Amino acid sequence: MEISFSGADDEYLNCNVLKIPSEVVQKESLLSLESVIKYVFDNEIRARKSFFKSDGSLGYGTLCLIDNEDFEIQKEAKIEPNSKIVFISTLHGG
Repeated sequence: MEISFSGADDEYLNCNVLKIPSEVVQKESLLSLESVIKYVFDNEIRARKSFFKSDGSLGYGTLCLIDNEDFEIQKEAKIEPNSKIVFISTLHGG
């Protein structure tokens, strides 16, 4: 799984991809958007300010693409071990 960020106020996030090996995806049960969001919130501290609310949910102005599709228009967000997820902050110029 690859997770990237756009529009963060942290340049490191904008320039790097968080790669999660298949073994970790399976071990952590990262097969739903909620579980991926919780994982990123807990493990990538730099992302909290730009993309999440203090309770760990997606922040206002944050778009999430799963395999190039907006998760809000999908009936059920299907996440696979090889999915590519992008968090885009529209508040910081995403």
